[in-house]
Amino acid sequence: MKILKYVLSKIKLKNSVTYKFYLKCYQILFSIFYIIFIIGITISTLKVYRDLTLEATSQTSQNYRLFEDTLNTLDKISVNISAQPELRAYHLVENLKYPYKISNLLETTIRPYTVIKSLALIYVDTSYELLHNYSFTDVGIQNLETSLQSYKNSKILPKNFSLHNPKDITNRIYTNLSQNITLYFSQVPSSYPVSSRVIFYELNQTELTRQIKNHISENSIYQIYDQNGNLLLQTGNGNIESNFAKFIYQDPFRGNTAVYQIEQSYYYSPFYNQLYFSLFAAILTAIILLYLSYTLARITYRPLAQLSYSLSLDTISGINEIQLLEGIFNDLKSENDKISIQMENQLRV
Repeated sequence: MKILKYVLSKIKLKNSVTYKFYLKCYQILFSIFYIIFIIGITISTLKVYRDLTLEATSQTSQNYRLFEDTLNTLDKISVNISAQPELRAYHLVENLKYPYKISNLLETTIRPYTVIKSLALIYVDTSYELLHNYSFTDVGIQNLETSLQSYKNSKILPKNFSLHNPKDITNRIYTNLSQNITLYFSQVPSSYPVSSRVIFYELNQTELTRQIKNHISENSIYQIYDQNGNLLLQTGNGNIESNFAKFIYQDPFRGNTAVYQIEQSYYYSPFYNQLYFSLFAAILTAIILLYLSYTLARITYRPLAQLSYSLSLDTISGINEIQLLEGIFNDLKSENDKISIQMENQLRV
């Protein structure tokens, strides 16, 4: 019996124009609130994505600056070496018989820097032709052609590499990742136009990558390419998959390009968590607001429904109770006015 009454009440509500009006008003009101709510959680979710993207972009440039700082440090070392009188051409010629003096001085210079495995000082152009045959290193004096040829044979230096080609020796990096070797050529400034010196550093590839690995997220790969597209540095195994997000930084001065690639499902997990929460909140809020709109419409309509029931208006299908009651009250007022006029006329008689 209760179920039947409930069903009949629902049918009456559906047939009521006034109830439908209240329901529509609440639905419009809650729709405005829902739209504002959706805009809010959408902005919040997109902010999480934007912040993560900006952080990755910032990490890309900051990690490259670690690499660039290393190169700048090497250039400063080259300037310091050029300023040492003991390493100028005439002193080197005098000390060819005492190679340990030269190697000790160079070894002392690079000792504080763990990223440097060794260095070699080479005179490309000088009036002391004897120096053209030697490379002065931190471990002794070596034959220049033999040293360069060994790097060419190891495919670290290209076969057409030449110390007399400025493009080959001016702040150039050569890398063989499989052999874990990186060479950096730095042209030493000189106040003597007839004397041209070059220093090339053999760098610790593990130390270079370690500096960057400490500042990037897990499940990521960081790579640096030179302006010709040659790979200079890489963390990880380099197996890039389609689900990796890519961030790029271009060095405007050296022309190098840094590429930071991160596994999206790992790095953007805070964004995905926020997205799933937002979807759940949106669905739940829609259900709650829909329930509230029906409930509040019934509560608002209830006094009018009771009045309609007392006047036996609830049996009429598709009525507008407010207009009907307004008509009844107007009719009552008219009847009351007529009765008042009749009583006044009777009193006068």
